[in-house]
Amino acid sequence: EEQAETSSEDTEQRDNIDNLYEEGDHADDGDDDDDDDDDDDEELEKEDNIQQLMDLQTRKLILLLKSHKIPQHVIDSTITTTSSLLDTTINFCMGLVKKETDKNIYQTIFDKSCEISNPFSGLNTKYLQDKYLDEVIRLKPVEVSLGKSFRYKRKRNGEKILQEKEDTFAYISVLETLAEMLSHDDIAKLLLKPVVKKTAEGVYYDVQDGGFLANKEAEQNNHPYFYILVFQDGLEMCNPLGNRKGKHNLVKFYWTLLNFPPRLRSKLSAIRMFSSVNKTLLSEYGFDAVLKPFFDEMKALLDGVEFIIKGEPTKCFGRVILCLGDTEGQHQISGFKVGVGFSLRKCRFCFATVEDVRGNLDRDSFRERNLTSHLRQCKALQDAPSQRIRDEISTTLGINYLSCLHNLPDFDVTKQFPHDIMHVLLESIVPYECQLALSALMDQGLFNLDEFNAQLDKFTFTQSDMRSKPEGLKASVFVTGERKLKYSAENSRIFLKVLPFLLEQFVHEDDPFLLFLLELCSIVCIAYSPVINDGLIICLEELVAEHYENFNQLFPEFHLIPKHHYLLEIPRHAFQFGPPVRWSCMRFEALHKRFKSFAPVASFQNLPMSLANRYVRYEAMLQDGPEHPILSSSRIDGPGIKLDDYKVNFLRQSYPALPRCESIFSLKWLTFYGNNFTVDKSIVAVGAENLSHLPIFGKLRKILLCKETIFFLIDELKTSHFDTKFIGYSVVETNEQSIWSVDQLLDYNAYQIVKTMYKKKLIVPLKYDLSTIIEEHLK
Repeated sequence: EEQAETSSEDTEQRDNIDNLYEEGDHADDGDDDDDDDDDDDEELEKEDNIQQLMDLQTRKLILLLKSHKIPQHVIDSTITTTSSLLDTTINFCMGLVKKETDKNIYQTIFDKSCEISNPFSGLNTKYLQDKYLDEVIRLKPVEVSLGKSFRYKRKRNGEKILQEKEDTFAYISVLETLAEMLSHDDIAKLLLKPVVKKTAEGVYYDVQDGGFLANKEAEQNNHPYFYILVFQDGLEMCNPLGNRKGKHNLVKFYWTLLNFPPRLRSKLSAIRMFSSVNKTLLSEYGFDAVLKPFFDEMKALLDGVEFIIKGEPTKCFGRVILCLGDTEGQHQISGFKVGVGFSLRKCRFCFATVEDVRGNLDRDSFRERNLTSHLRQCKALQDAPSQRIRDEISTTLGINYLSCLHNLPDFDVTKQFPHDIMHVLLESIVPYECQLALSALMDQGLFNLDEFNAQLDKFTFTQSDMRSKPEGLKASVFVTGERKLKYSAENSRIFLKVLPFLLEQFVHEDDPFLLFLLELCSIVCIAYSPVINDGLIICLEELVAEHYENFNQLFPEFHLIPKHHYLLEIPRHAFQFGPPVRWSCMRFEALHKRFKSFAPVASFQNLPMSLANRYVRYEAMLQDGPEHPILSSSRIDGPGIKLDDYKVNFLRQSYPALPRCESIFSLKWLTFYGNNFTVDKSIVAVGAENLSHLPIFGKLRKILLCKETIFFLIDELKTSHFDTKFIGYSVVETNEQSIWSVDQLLDYNAYQIVKTMYKKKLIVPLKYDLSTIIEEHLK
């Protein structure tokens, strides 16, 4: 009743509208037929735009609901309620229009509103929703048949019946995914750039800077060329401690493009899944059957495939450059012995035996594998006259079969399966050696486990490290013979970075076990450096050999494990493929988390296909945004306040480098490329000294936003030297302040200052080696 009452202001507004209608009627008398047609076209265009806008919002809502962990009955209820709300709102508005307007005007509006359909009608069931999404989503997973088999199925009463079942896996076309990427103009512009070395000779920033791709630049021949990285890994979808452990163990195959720069390639939307299969079926049918659709597409891409780019057909080429994964998966897909712990030949790059792994530290003394001899050995294995001879050849040479990836043109199975530093270092060598060294230190009575854990608990971590803060060590780590810390890869990296500070009050700085751990810290820092050069690679090679000699002296009752030998191979990989961090598995495995989030509402009757459907819908939802997810901003601005004129003028007078703009905002925090910068807490690396080649650090005092550009106001710190006792830079505070654009930073990591206990030194611990970054920055 209150809404039906009219005030004098409302009456005046209606009178003005009536006058407009009357003026329009008189004006129409003088218009010609062409103007009438133009008006009709404009009205039709507006109606189409309204309908398109409603359909767009409907698609976004359906994608949002279907791609997240929302049960189906909640989705149905949400759509029904939204549809009912829309109808109720329209009816209520039409009721008001009917009361407040002339009958003819109301009828006209009513007729027009009836032409706009409710976009949610016909979407109230799962079948209709899936049918609708199949129509609006271009990229769809395909269910590929492997064959048929008889399997027992348990009925509800507990009875088992034998049924024939079709064995399938989910496949998402790589070429269709590429076509989808290239349909976006900004993505196409990135991918069409030639992949060439951009650094000076002997400096490596990405894979194309290595020797492997340097020999293949001619193959691009002025055509768009895509270089593909493939990753495969097993993924347990159920509780590993439950009774369904292993039943829903899937093998996922991912891919990404080297054409993307590293900062974009690390985004999860740049890593795409192309196949998902149950591990049991993979073992039964083999990699050849599961990867056949992928091989067919790669052969077509090598010969050239036409894509529509900016409305024009463009012929593009491509090939697989690297295949990545953990040790077991890599040996399985490459055809080498899987259980390296029990095989005679331990390595897929050389013929090292268990005695070589434990005693031979000279990598150059090993006989390398090559493709020619490998093909000859696989042929001899295949043509063996008996199973006994076949087993002898397999054991002696360390091979099981010829890898299916040999079907890919110009793919060398003895060179393009590099060892991964995450699995070799952070998940194997680091926990193994830390457990041995800490056990030896505690056996000397220098500290006990409770004292060590107390130091770990009270250590102040950076905001970025807090997300993967290592928990206190458990007593079972040192009692059982596992030789592991039970940490994830990121836990191990952070634990190793802070370990020298945890041991400072317990262990003398010249203790051999502490020096042994510091060597390990240095190895990890170099291996994870995003920019390296020839000198740093050689340094890594020599440091690893020296470290292994110390291992044999300190732990004579223990042996070097096969992963130690694999670390000897990584410097050679770096010469060929650039910094090891650029082809690490860590970012690929981050995509596992997304699939695990889909599992609670997925259909376990056909889990690979159910997860694939949710995955493509999730990606479609992300791409429905205003910006492509690969190109989305890597910067998140925290809350801030606008500075008054007095403070702005003071900043401009004090720091002329600050550009002139209408307003300046001061932010509390900033997230940039995944790193969290917080005022008064974070330490930033802003530059380097020309003479000493030492980095310039500063304590972050203000984060200023000026013309969409971020500036850091810092209290400068004077770097005195690199402290080998803590694997960090020793700094001292100064009274100097300066301002730096975020684009000028030496490194985009947020650092911290740790004050040592005895000498009260200020140390900035490192995540990775900065020496080559500093050299290139100064150039």
